[in-house]
Amino acid sequence: MAEPLLSVKDLSVSYGRVEAVRGVTFDVAAGSLVTLVGANGAGKSSIINAVSGLVRPSHGTILFDGQDITRTKSHRLVPRGLVQVPEGRQVLATMTIAENLQMGARTLPRRDAAAAIDEMYQRFPVLGERRALPAGSLSGGEQQMLAIARAMLARPRLVLMDEPSMGLAPKIVDGVFAVIDEIRASRATVLLVEQNARRALQAADEGHILQNGEIVRSGASADLLADDDIIQAYLGTGRAKE
Repeated sequence: MAEPLLSVKDLSVSYGRVEAVRGVTFDVAAGSLVTLVGANGAGKSSIINAVSGLVRPSHGTILFDGQDITRTKSHRLVPRGLVQVPEGRQVLATMTIAENLQMGARTLPRRDAAAAIDEMYQRFPVLGERRALPAGSLSGGEQQMLAIARAMLARPRLVLMDEPSMGLAPKIVDGVFAVIDEIRASRATVLLVEQNARRALQAADEGHILQNGEIVRSGASADLLADDDIIQAYLGTGRAKE
């Protein structure tokens, strides 16, 4: 069996005396989309921030491509192919759209960076049309697209996405998940943290359901979506649309 691209083993994360994550273990196979779902405060973002180097775990091991990155700083992970799209988009609002994208392409040679940015303008035409405007002038959904485009300029092998649909209108959420499908088509691997459990599981290959900092159920997304107990406890009433 091939070694997973990402392997999280017995991970715990604490903030002072508060243990936000306890003994979490899961793998992410190369080329797959794995989602962590659960209510607000379940520990999802703490896990993804630990993987990306923004939070130091109190216990456990994180392996990326077979290498221990448990204590590696986030800025050292980007050149290795691990990139996070943070919760709340966090674009550089006073800088132009073009400048935001240039920041995302800073690890590429100049000629490659220009071509990669042009590719993002083609993928997200609204960014090309408004490239000279401040990023803060974009709508919430457009800022999410900019954040994704900026992350993809690093040519990641693993994309960590933290609540990409948060605060967005349903129609815009459709667009965000269409972009996630495109990322998968580019052969990047995705670890998705999402409060919209049903939508995340519909997009993913595998899912892990978190409650109070622990994984309480794991499995193929199709199996989780077909489980009446999961539906009632985490997805609301009614079965997922086929």
